[in-house]
Amino acid sequence: MKLWGELYRPTVGLMHVTLPEGEGVSLPHMACYKTGEITPQEAYLASQWLGLKHVIVSHYVDPECRDVADFCEVARAFDRKDGLAPRITVMKPGETITLA
Repeated sequence: MKLWGELYRPTVGLMHVTLPEGEGVSLPHMACYKTGEITPQEAYLASQWLGLKHVIVSHYVDPECRDVADFCEVARAFDRKDGLAPRITVMKPGETITLA
């Protein structure tokens, strides 16, 4: 992530936060897929390494699930510490945003 941040300097990114079991996701591989690839804390650290100014939280079914809330809390904690936290967007199913 640090290398991508240095090479490509992204400012907006989709950050994988979770795909919890039991939230109605029915994909062929779900029997063996128990959680997201990284924790909410690791996802926030990755967004810092990338240098993102805007993080769009992704890979969840319920925008109010625990991992999404944890990610947002980590972002708020860092914002209070250094004032450099990126803008966080948590979208509801079917919602769209326009990036300028």
